[in-house]
Amino acid sequence: MVHALTVRSDTEPDGQTFLEAARRAQILRATAEVIAELGYAKTSLARIARQIGVSKGVILYHFTDKDSLIRALIWDVYERGAAAIGAAVSREHSASGKLRAYISANLEFTAAHRLDALALVELGSSYRTPEGLRLDQLAEQAMPLPHGLAALDLLPIFQEGLRSGEFREFEPAAMGIAVRSAIDSAGSCLARDPGFDVRAFAAELVTTFDLATRRPT
Repeated sequence: MVHALTVRSDTEPDGQTFLEAARRAQILRATAEVIAELGYAKTSLARIARQIGVSKGVILYHFTDKDSLIRALIWDVYERGAAAIGAAVSREHSASGKLRAYISANLEFTAAHRLDALALVELGSSYRTPEGLRLDQLAEQAMPLPHGLAALDLLPIFQEGLRSGEFREFEPAAMGIAVRSAIDSAGSCLARDPGFDVRAFAAELVTTFDLATRRPT
C-alpha cells in the first residue's frame, strides 16, 4: 500500500440503498481490474462500464466523472486496508508487537487484494488530479491523516516505543519512511513478477525492522 490520502469523491455511499451500494462496489472493483490490466491512461468510464456489462450512464449515476471514480477507488482501498491494519495493531500491547502487526497486516492485505495493489502501483506513477498533482503530493496536502485512515500512521507506534525505552533512539520520521517504502515496494514487485511471494517478503521485513528498532541488550 502507498501513502494514505484524503481522497473522498464527491459521490459518497452514505444513505444509499443496499443495491446502490452493491453496484458502487462492483464499479470500484471493475475500475481496479481495468487499471491493473490496461493502465490508467487507457482506463475510461466506457471501458469500465463494458467490464461489468452496463452502460456508461450507470457509472455516471454513481460518480460524476473519471476523477471522482478514481479518488473513490483510492479511498476505498485505503479505508479497507486501514481497518485491517488497525484491528491487527490493536491486538498487540507492546510497541514492537504493534510494529510487527503493522507490517504483517499491510502486506497480508496486499497479498489478499492483488488487483487493488496493482491498481495503486499504476495510479502512483500515472495518476494526476485535474490540478496536475500526483498521489504523493496529495498525501502531503492531506496530513494529518483523517480519522478513517489513522491506523496507517506509524508515528504513534514509534513514539510509544521510544517513550517506554523499548526501542533504541532513532528519528521517527526517517524510520517511518523506511518502513513505508519497504512495504510499498511489494506492489511494484508484484507488478513486475506475478509470482512474487508477498508473505515471505513480509516475514523478512518484520525481522529487519525488529532488529532496526530494537534497543541493544
